[in-house]
Amino acid sequence: MLGFRLAAHRLSHRVAPGRLLEAAGACGLVGATPLTAPTSLWARVADLGADAVERAVAERTLVQTWSLRGTLHVFPATDLAVFTRSLLPADEEALRYAVRGAVPLLDGMGLTAAALLELAAAATAEALDHRMILGKPALDSAVASAMRASLPPRLREAWGAPSPFAAGQTAGEALASFALRLLGLRAAICVAGRERGRPVFARVEDCLPRALTQETAAAGAALVRRYLRGYGPSTPEHFGQWAGTHPRHAAALWRASAAELVPVDAAGQSRWVHRADLEALRAAPRPAGLRLLPPLDPWVQARDRELLAPSTQHHRVWRAAGWPGTVVHRGRIVALWRARARGSRLRLDVDPLAALGARARALLEREAQALALFRGHPGGAELAFVSA
Repeated sequence: MLGFRLAAHRLSHRVAPGRLLEAAGACGLVGATPLTAPTSLWARVADLGADAVERAVAERTLVQTWSLRGTLHVFPATDLAVFTRSLLPADEEALRYAVRGAVPLLDGMGLTAAALLELAAAATAEALDHRMILGKPALDSAVASAMRASLPPRLREAWGAPSPFAAGQTAGEALASFALRLLGLRAAICVAGRERGRPVFARVEDCLPRALTQETAAAGAALVRRYLRGYGPSTPEHFGQWAGTHPRHAAALWRASAAELVPVDAAGQSRWVHRADLEALRAAPRPAGLRLLPPLDPWVQARDRELLAPSTQHHRVWRAAGWPGTVVHRGRIVALWRARARGSRLRLDVDPLAALGARARALLEREAQALALFRGHPGGAELAFVSA
């Protein structure tokens, strides 16, 4: 299973630069910070330039918007429907699930999640009418202001009340922020680039050719297949957790692909794999290689975490403060890392989960030096081993 997954994630060996889109589209890349997606791609693509993701977004071959689990993701523009519309909730219950943190505010104002989405859609179209907005707070404010104009008078005062989520934020801005996640799934909004490290937001229709913004009937089946290639053999429950969508919606996507899935025995458990991947699974090579992966890399999004790390160490990998990066050796998470600049050098504090042999340490040193150069530290990397 690990060998099969490593190959699907392009982590068994780095692929050529011309296969950047293939690597990005395998399972999507989390875009939580300006460094997250580029570092994930650096671990998968040989000779990658530090500005490769930024250039691809500017050239509209990669797109960034809200996707899996309500978080910003980067993926090929040709996969827009796969990573957005296939996940769009179909009813009120599923919409409320997608913005569940906002439900108390919605209920307090007597608004449905569907009403919030429609208000936000109209407001965002107005706020971004053939223009762009720099920074998420500015976008929240602009959308909230445009939404307020459409509210009945009884709600306008509550709209401007303090938010329970952040100081200096209004309740309306908080609701706009939640609604924008749904608009990402509607393929209505995207990050068009960055200025001074901050995202620039625009309408998808102003960034991508019309052909890429159209509905794709096979998008849901394609999402299930991407998941099973990257995390299979697996279960419908794990697929739903990875996608972050309502369980009923996830089950419907899985059922729609049922004819293409094959049951297999995985360490005594019944799981599923896509029929087209069965031979690749059987012939998968032994897990190999070592990679430094950034926080929230697709590799650590697997739901069967016991396969990746000892259960006794799960709290250090998935519940550690600040989301550390991971050192993956032969498919297993063997250490955590955090980076900080020290002049021209990059210091990596490495926290082993188990003893690292001489071979693993040599590979780690090589990867660390390459990472330092990728991140613009010509002085190289300085490794410091720490313990919990």
